[in-house]
Amino acid sequence: MALRPLLLAACLVCSASAPRARAATQAEVTFSEHVAPIVFQRCLPCHREGESAPFQLLEHAEVARRARQIAEVTRSRFMPPWLPSPEHGAFADSRRLSDAELDTLQRWVASGAPAGDPARLPPVPPAVEGWQLGEPDLVLTMPASFLVPAEGLDVFRNFVLPIPVERLRFVEAVELRPGNKRVVHHGVMKVDRTSSARALDAEDAEPGFPGMEMGLAESPGGQYLGWTPGKVPHRAADGMGWTLEPGSDLVVQLHLVPTGKPEPIQVAVGLHFTDAPPSRKLMMLRLRDDDIDIPPGAPAHVLEDSVVLPAPAALTMLYPHVHWLGKRIEVLADLPDGRREVLLLIEDWDFNWQDEYRCATPVALPAGTRLTMRYTLDNSSANLRNPSSPPVRVRAGNRSTDEMATLTLQLLTESVEDRRSLAEAVARHRVERYPGAWAARLNLGAVLAERGAFEEAATHLRAGLGVEPDNVELQMNLGAVLASLGQLPEAQACLEQALRLSPGNPHVHANLAQLEGMRGRWSEAARHHRAVLAANPRDARAQRGLGAALLRLERFAEATSAFEQALALDPRDFQAHYQLGKLAFRANRLEDATRHFLAGLELQPLPEAHLDLARVYAARGMSAEAERHREAAQRLGGAQRR
Repeated sequence: MALRPLLLAACLVCSASAPRARAATQAEVTFSEHVAPIVFQRCLPCHREGESAPFQLLEHAEVARRARQIAEVTRSRFMPPWLPSPEHGAFADSRRLSDAELDTLQRWVASGAPAGDPARLPPVPPAVEGWQLGEPDLVLTMPASFLVPAEGLDVFRNFVLPIPVERLRFVEAVELRPGNKRVVHHGVMKVDRTSSARALDAEDAEPGFPGMEMGLAESPGGQYLGWTPGKVPHRAADGMGWTLEPGSDLVVQLHLVPTGKPEPIQVAVGLHFTDAPPSRKLMMLRLRDDDIDIPPGAPAHVLEDSVVLPAPAALTMLYPHVHWLGKRIEVLADLPDGRREVLLLIEDWDFNWQDEYRCATPVALPAGTRLTMRYTLDNSSANLRNPSSPPVRVRAGNRSTDEMATLTLQLLTESVEDRRSLAEAVARHRVERYPGAWAARLNLGAVLAERGAFEEAATHLRAGLGVEPDNVELQMNLGAVLASLGQLPEAQACLEQALRLSPGNPHVHANLAQLEGMRGRWSEAARHHRAVLAANPRDARAQRGLGAALLRLERFAEATSAFEQALALDPRDFQAHYQLGKLAFRANRLEDATRHFLAGLELQPLPEAHLDLARVYAARGMSAEAERHREAAQRLGGAQRR
């Protein structure tokens, strides 16, 4: 069974602010007046019925019975569990006791844990019933429970929750309710737009699928979505939500701990929507050391990785990850002016209490900053958390008895170009460090393709295929890159091979649809778009692509229907508005044409759309409006159309 120390006297907190108990003197410290406010705020989020701790701390008798334990675990800072050193980094929702709180607890225990005047006892805070952020706009629930085995090693299980939204939505908060908190160590959530996780789920007879890989699911919009016992969900700051596309799945990965008896688990996730689309540029940057081979008995084995930032960014969150052998965690920023800033220091890592650390205020990192993760691991018998006795050789792997060394950073960037530069720097670093890793080649190829460096992207994707020739992602990406280079027969061969490797794969069909459009084979393009929609009827891009293919085939009524469906799925699809405007103009529905062109211009003011709208106004006899839009097109640099 995985090691998990007993939760003792204090636990996680709902707020970083100190309780408002008046200062206690040596002679008067009591539970009612001084200790209860601390316990109620700091401990009750876990130490009450239905939460993750094994006992309650609601009354004086319950707290006094464990007074010596309270003194010990708070003095050692084992409780409340908060790993970062207070000397480095300022983090939101810190659970660390203040010196005054700690002193009050120690003196109360030393004085015999007196109850004090019951009239001064504050009311017990009500338990949080239901959702902490209020009723969600959408609740996702596992259709059936998963049974955690009674014995054995800890379990990593991924549960796939389809998200039934009919149009594009913007998410400002996510709240995970794990159900049976006794067995959940921590959780991570990602979004899958590829159906890859759904396919893995289908291969396993039980709910979900095992392991620490989550298919092709990604952190949405650069957001890290995690859960730990006592974690308080929060709403994203203005402009920092994320976009949810129809047809997506939420993948919830839980680290589950056997308790000695079979335990059912059935998670629910609440999504809170906003009408405001994301406006600030977030990204996830990951450092990692995969060269893990730790000999038995090694007391201070160092794993590290670093990268130089080619563009400025602001750090908003850190998430270090290492398993049971972890001892010391350092995250360093060497600034261009020669100063070194310690962004995070954990001097006694505890895998039981891994967490994400959100910066109280974003930390500015100028271009040229070197970010370094340096983890020290202890594989000796002196490490009481070592899962092997006697110690054994440990290598990289996804089991918690293996080891990992990763650091996920959430960065706020000033522009899309800065974000691309940072992603390229990390991808290049991974290829330089692990030239034989096909995944590193795939990531760099994808980043380079996004930047338009297609020749170099093709070189790296071909190198990846030399290692992993039957990889669908490599074949598909190489096909897309070759199409961008105009090498259409070669692109077709790659994409058809990808489809043979993964029959029915909607993303391969989407790339084939684009390729067939480039070749002017619109019937074939429409066929592939329909294959995408068969897998996901709510794919707005496929609906728009189908509309474009049908328009080329002069099947105008069907094209209109496809564009209307695309717009219903994504009301911000300006291209669908423009195409509907053209179709309405063709059908002499001038008011509909006007409405669609105006809506499209609000979303994306293109000079061609101004000119099309000028033609509509001219046809309606509104010459002044027509001239105004011709002038707008000229200002935007559009070529005048007569």
